[in-house]
Amino acid sequence: MNKKEIAKTAMAPLSLVNAFLKKREDTILIYANLGFRDNAKALYDYLIENKYNESYHIICAINEYRDIEAVEENVEFISPSEGMRRFFTAKYVFYTFGQYPIKPAKDQVVVHMWHGMPLKRIGNLQKGHENAKHNYFTYMVATSDFFAEIMQRCFKCSPNQILKTVQPKCDCLKPQEYDKLSNCVLWLPTYRNTGGLDFDSGENVSDEKDTYGFASIFKTKEDWKKLDDHLQKIGYEFIIKLHPLEKVLPVTEEFKNIVFMSEADCGKNNLNIYEVYKTTKALISDYSSSYMDYMLLDRPVAFILSDYEKYKERRGFVVDNPTDYMPGPMLKSVDDLCGFLDDVAEGKDCYREKRHTMNDYLNHYEIGKDTGDLLKKVGIVK
Repeated sequence: MNKKEIAKTAMAPLSLVNAFLKKREDTILIYANLGFRDNAKALYDYLIENKYNESYHIICAINEYRDIEAVEENVEFISPSEGMRRFFTAKYVFYTFGQYPIKPAKDQVVVHMWHGMPLKRIGNLQKGHENAKHNYFTYMVATSDFFAEIMQRCFKCSPNQILKTVQPKCDCLKPQEYDKLSNCVLWLPTYRNTGGLDFDSGENVSDEKDTYGFASIFKTKEDWKKLDDHLQKIGYEFIIKLHPLEKVLPVTEEFKNIVFMSEADCGKNNLNIYEVYKTTKALISDYSSSYMDYMLLDRPVAFILSDYEKYKERRGFVVDNPTDYMPGPMLKSVDDLCGFLDDVAEGKDCYREKRHTMNDYLNHYEIGKDTGDLLKKVGIVK
């Protein structure tokens, strides 16, 4: 038993305490210990925009609580440690990253929204985590029947704990016409660690450095220059948005048409990556759940799987053949990438039909709905 499992066992009595404390029917607690973003921030924004704070007291337990001034009525920003104390009296609790190892009371609704539907192994499916305790929620969100079964296995929860509904962060993703978009393509490489995500701390544990998934495409500086020149030729820009846990930009050279963006850059410029999605004409992805969200926009997606065999062996996937669920070309060289960019620029979309099929299959409960569906299902009404 590792230290975290020992700590969870030591905190087990808190679940008994929670079972006997009265809950405040008008209190919503949102907890995220890896940045006030993703589903946590999107849920908060929806609640405020739709004036739920007129009927509910909204508490956000986040690491950046000192940096955010609560200007809205009935809203508080507090530390994650203070959030644990407030957990005991909150009727509704929402997690995105991390969670308190406390079982929900019978009169309490604890929803883990997670932060994307997984292709890579997470939770109890990760090697060495098979017997870890992760089920500290009333409901786990799943966006389709396909993912409902997967999330049950990942977190050893029962079918009645699966909440088939939307991810709040995807509310803004609706199909738009190409002529309203910028000539920009986005690449979102996943965080390539073999240690996996620690479910409770929200941090990744890496046992080796990685190449950001660029190795098979960019073998030399000349390869980067070749892409930059091609982008210049077709009048496109290429944005590489690194995973939030990546702290260092992988390439220091300056290019005219290739932009590297870190999570810190997004914060400084007050950019929501999902709003950035809306401005782009296509996405490059890999094992990240981001492409499933992007499919809601009905725009081309391509995949760069530079370390597929190694990743499959070391981290593993929740399905036997993950590429079957990837509706786009597999790019293996700079020439392949330039060819895909040419197709996007010319409006060619050879994978549209497969993408529609996959979108219906993987995002069934996302299509045509918003966060209001999630709130109604857990009993939150204005």
